Amino acid sequence: MPSIQILSDLHANYGSTLSKIKPTAEVLVLAGDVGTLKELPAALADASARWTQVVFVAGNHEYYDSGDVDEVNHSIAALAERHGNVHFLNNGVVTIDHQRFVGATLWTAPRDKFPPGCLKRIKNMTLKRWKQLNAEAKQFLVD
Repeated sequence: MPSIQILSDLHANYGSTLSKIKPTAEVLVLAGDVGTLKELPAALADASARWTQVVFVAGNHEYYDSGDVDEVNHSIAALAERHGNVHFLNNGVVTIDHQRFVGATLWTAPRDKFPPGCLKRIKNMTLKRWKQLNAEAKQFLVD
């Protein structure tokens, strides 16, 4: 089983950088909110160069000011494909050295009211779409 290092909420869009973090494992799991599409290419390139394998699951911040959900997912998948060791899990699974990683942007189940800033910063996002994405992710995890 590979050694695993887990990081989340780096928020590179607010000035944090992955380069300050020392690799302590073979596999890096980036568990969301690394940054927007503006910062993500550099962050994934850095991670790819310094860790043997990288598992990436997007958080809501990856979608901020970057396009609609489908456009961003397509862009992130293309970024991951540039690196043979970066795995973008969007309701997906990857096995690395007999260790199975399951990933989904869960889109926290919103109540009837949701912080409007989250909806405004993601192109074409509505409360209905957010709930749909949450339901799809939960169904994937159950299956």
